[in-house]
Amino acid sequence: MTSLKTEKQASLKRVSILLCLSAALIMAMGWGVRGAYGHSTGAAMPGALVSLVICLCAHRPDWWRRTAVFGFLGYLGWAFGGQTSYGIIVGYTSGTSFPNVYYGYACLFIVGGIWGGIGAGLLSFGVTKPRSYLNMFIGPLTVIYVTWFFLDKVGLLDWLQQKWSIYDTYWVKSASAFIAGSTYWLIDHKSRPACQLVVLITVAWWLGLGLLTGVLGLHMTPPRSDSWAALLGVTVAIFAYLIKSKNWAGLMLACYGVLAGGIGFACGDFIQMLGRAKWGPIA
Repeated sequence: MTSLKTEKQASLKRVSILLCLSAALIMAMGWGVRGAYGHSTGAAMPGALVSLVICLCAHRPDWWRRTAVFGFLGYLGWAFGGQTSYGIIVGYTSGTSFPNVYYGYACLFIVGGIWGGIGAGLLSFGVTKPRSYLNMFIGPLTVIYVTWFFLDKVGLLDWLQQKWSIYDTYWVKSASAFIAGSTYWLIDHKSRPACQLVVLITVAWWLGLGLLTGVLGLHMTPPRSDSWAALLGVTVAIFAYLIKSKNWAGLMLACYGVLAGGIGFACGDFIQMLGRAKWGPIA
């Protein structure tokens, strides 16, 4: 009996390791695809791919039935990170001054942690929430998408962004999502839990930007976008939501996302810098 239990634990450990490796490889491949697109559209691709791999390789039939949900949540979650700008940060890591290099890698960890935290946090809903809860988001998200599509087609999206560029962020999309989510909350009582999360995320977006950049004057990559501050607020809001709802499995997955994203960004750039410097065996 003990031998069977030990063998089962060893098998589970092997599957877990292979699952992590598969997710890392597909994320790397997706990031290569992202290089051809950029912004939120490109950022969403590796998110969708890694979510699908986790779903399909986990040997969970109940997860397989949610394959499309996993892909959508991964696409949506990692798309948030596409707002950030980190090209200048990579430039800091290639410097010769220790403070500059340290600042660069610290910021890369923050940006990667935000990216992975939001992505994994939203993905956790596909694992831990019932279908009835997830169905509540269909209406609000559809209204938000239609709103953005309309603003883009009539030219208001770009016009407003250029007229009032608030720290070079996607403030128009955030504001319109707040209005759409709040309006839907008033109209459809059944979808209020979903609308509350939408409103929470948009409010946290503004609070993060307003506090970190507006009040404290923190600019990570001037003169580029300060969306990192807004998204840090979103990350905190998602963690607070998971804690308040006592979704400990979701919270654990979100924490894994922060660590994987932060370490992945920093280590990936470090390997790249070794190649540029032609250091040791990499020369």
